[in-house]
Order: sequence, then C-alpha cells, then structure tokens
Amino acid sequence: MNLYNIVLHYTFPRLDVEVTRCQNHLLKGPFCIHPKTGKLCVPIDPDNQNDFSLNKVPTLFTLEKELNMILSDKKYNKNMPLWKYVPSMKREIEIFCRCFLNHIPRVAVSS
Repeated sequence: MNLYNIVLHYTFPRLDVEVTRCQNHLLKGPFCIHPKTGKLCVPIDPDNQNDFSLNKVPTLFTLEKELNMILSDKKYNKNMPLWKYVPSMKREIEIFCRCFLNHIPRVAVSS
C-alpha cells in the first residue's frame, strides 16, 4: 500500500454519521459521481469553505457536455490528460492537489 493510500485512509473526514457508524455506507471518494444526484464528489477547499455551494458542483451532465465540446473542437493535446481541458474538473483537481496531495511528503522508493 503506498503512502497516499494510507494517508487518505486514516485522514479522510467522515462527515456523515451513517458513513462513520455503519459499514454498509461508503464515503464517496473524490471525483466519483453520486448515484442519486449525479453530482461530482468534490473536495472542499478548507481556506474557502464559506464559498462552497452545492449549486456550483459539476454534474455528470455538465461534465459530459464540456467533454463533448472539447472532443468536437479537437483543439486538445493528446499527450495531456483530457480532464485538464474540462473547466469544472480542472478547478476541482487543482483544489484537491493544492489542499491535500501537496501536503503529503514524497517518499523515495529504493529498489
């Protein structure tokens, strides 16, 4: 198990009582789609948590629409991850990297 998985396992917040208490409820991981609402599960920026609004959270429909526009324009670099061109994904991933991943120390792996 790598360091990222260990840190996320032990430090990811349990905000829902049922998620914490019952094993049959799963905490949604970042960037998965919520099955009932169709909304993207996004990280909340701790420095700007008052600016968070569920109405601004991208939905599966929004992501599909943005992705289809990008693919039809064919103005993307095929060597770059496609999500970097999707405006709603780009912003959310930047928040995730800045607020969470950048704080995990890198460990050199010797072979």
